[in-house]
Amino acid sequence: MKKAASTIAALTLASLAPQAMADTTTIDSIFAAVDLSTVTAFIGTTGVVIVGIALAVKGISLAKRLVSRA
Repeated sequence: MKKAASTIAALTLASLAPQAMADTTTIDSIFAAVDLSTVTAFIGTTGVVIVGIALAVKGISLAKRLVSRA
């Protein structure tokens, strides 16, 4: 367990050392690693699906109401 912790600490320090020389911070490199276009597409698609399901459920309840009144 101690060996794994020391390995992780060494890797963390090794990965932060080149960034200390550059003008980028750790958070900048994390944001640069994430492709936001795929995240945006997923969120948009999920929103459209949720709205579609909500409209379908509402349509079914309105149809039931119309049938019961007829």
